[in-house]
Amino acid sequence: MFQIHKLFLQLHRIAWAILLFNLLFWISTKISFTPEIVFGVKMLICLSGALLFFFNIRPFRQVAQYYAIYLLVPLFIWLSWLIDGIMFAVVSAIPFMFVITDNLKIEKGEYAVYQKFTGFLTPCCVYEVIENKFFLFNKRIINIDGRDKSINFSNFKVISENNRKEIYFQVADYDNAKDIFTEKDTSVVVLD
Repeated sequence: MFQIHKLFLQLHRIAWAILLFNLLFWISTKISFTPEIVFGVKMLICLSGALLFFFNIRPFRQVAQYYAIYLLVPLFIWLSWLIDGIMFAVVSAIPFMFVITDNLKIEKGEYAVYQKFTGFLTPCCVYEVIENKFFLFNKRIINIDGRDKSINFSNFKVISENNRKEIYFQVADYDNAKDIFTEKDTSVVVLD
């Protein structure tokens, strides 16, 4: 039993170290693990934390209060869902902000577009264009703010030459005078 406890404790610590390393590396180089890997590491933290609570409850140790968070948050969210109020839903969803990953919109070749998670009551949508690096990593190229317009990535493509990347997509704007949506091909140039 003690060896299983040590195993989960090491997994928990290693997962936190990976997440911290990913954050620091992203801040300094704008290269990070793919969102799928980050989500897996976050789930490992949550599951190992919940299991470590049971290992530390008898005899009770102070660290059990920390591990109790991993059990109480899902319970609180479930109770808030039962109460069915918007206030409880928003408050209970706050801990999920650290677990939710970005939503993949389109992937073409070595480039992908993710819809960024910006919060529960924020307007839609901020997109992040990334370049896949070495299968496990990605590099952020640019954030595209689509909050006041509709963006269509069906013709998404990136042309990269020298230290310059040109990103193509469509933007639909609403024309109040004509009462119609007009789609325009748009490109954004990013210099490395």
